[in-house]
Amino acid sequence: MTNMATIRQTSSSPPVALGGLAVLSAIALGALMIALAHHRAAHFNTALLLSIHAHYAASAGRAAALASKVFAPEVVAIVSLLIALAAWLGRARVEAVAIAAADFLAAGTTEGLKHAVREARPHLFPWPVHASGFSFPSGHTLMATALLPLLALLFARTSRSSLVRLMVWAVAILGPVAIGFDRLYLGVHWPTDVLGGFLGGLVFAFGGLMVMLPAQRRG
Repeated sequence: MTNMATIRQTSSSPPVALGGLAVLSAIALGALMIALAHHRAAHFNTALLLSIHAHYAASAGRAAALASKVFAPEVVAIVSLLIALAAWLGRARVEAVAIAAADFLAAGTTEGLKHAVREARPHLFPWPVHASGFSFPSGHTLMATALLPLLALLFARTSRSSLVRLMVWAVAILGPVAIGFDRLYLGVHWPTDVLGGFLGGLVFAFGGLMVMLPAQRRG
């Protein structure tokens, strides 16, 4: 009995830890929003964005604009839903529901936060892409941070190659960072918008992983 209890406690530790990380991410996001409400990040935002723009090159800007279109929030959302549908049909039902739920919740949270904070976009230099609406948080960053880790977990379990799994997780972790920097490089977001996108996305990424990991262990 003692051994069984120990095994159950050990197996439940990762989901509990992931739930804790999701809560901490939400708390950090709330603290950031309070700081923005008191205009405590204005100097930091302006200085960092101008510093990034000092290294701007037209060719790199065109590449960043293309990447921004490829990883647009609506594109990530639609692709994720299609993958969730495929997972459902492949009888990975828990994973499918987790990905779809994270997709809808992340998209809804992005729009909700934008209208709650109502942060104006930066206009420190001309944009090489079209951008509209409120600035905080970065929808590109939030959606990528929320969904890429869940998709990585789904794909990683289907491969027997350690190298493939490593590459999948590298994309899941580094992808949102690259997308966040891309939005700063284009000048369409403040640094705190990207930080808010990371924190908001982590809430759903950790929450989704908390659901998916036990299901995969049982499967």
